[in-house]
Amino acid sequence: MIRVKLAAAIMVLIAAASGISTYVVEKKYLRLENMLEEIHRDIKTGDKKSAAENAEKMTEYWDDVYKLSSLFVRGAKITPIQASVAKIKPLIEADAPELEAEVESLKDAVKSLYTEERPIPAHVF
Repeated sequence: MIRVKLAAAIMVLIAAASGISTYVVEKKYLRLENMLEEIHRDIKTGDKKSAAENAEKMTEYWDDVYKLSSLFVRGAKITPIQASVAKIKPLIEADAPELEAEVESLKDAVKSLYTEERPIPAHVF
């Protein structure tokens, strides 16, 4: 009976850790997505200075998110986001035509990452 209780306790701990990590990762990625929305809005309105400031804030925030994400998400899924985040500020400063496309693709990558990494049975089995 002790083994059954121990196994049940381990399963509950794994489920709790999974739920907590999902909540934390999703919260961080939603904030990152909101930062991208602000940058996109600044680009649309032509406010390059504000867009560059927000891009700098996003880059600093991404460093924290990256450290946390590396614990829960495979590196192959984070690497393209890392590369896109690094491109945003230089693209803003260069007023590059592909800036808007890069921001959109980064938003999609961030959104798909936190939705695909949810621990639901379809993703596990």
